[in-house]
Amino acid sequence: MHKAKIAISLDEKTLGRLVRQRVYPSRSCAIQEAGVLLFCFFIINHYDIIV
Repeated sequence: MHKAKIAISLDEKTLGRLVRQRVYPSRSCAIQEAGVLLFCFFIINHYDIIV
């Protein structure tokens, strides 16, 4: 599946901590999830969806 590319910045210490604590299996998974959450946040705000 084609994926759009976006730029995401995460604090290096936070990113490492999330992987060490096994919140995410890898740094790339953590960054990918951040992109999904950012997209969801955009859609919710753009369409004034109440959650």
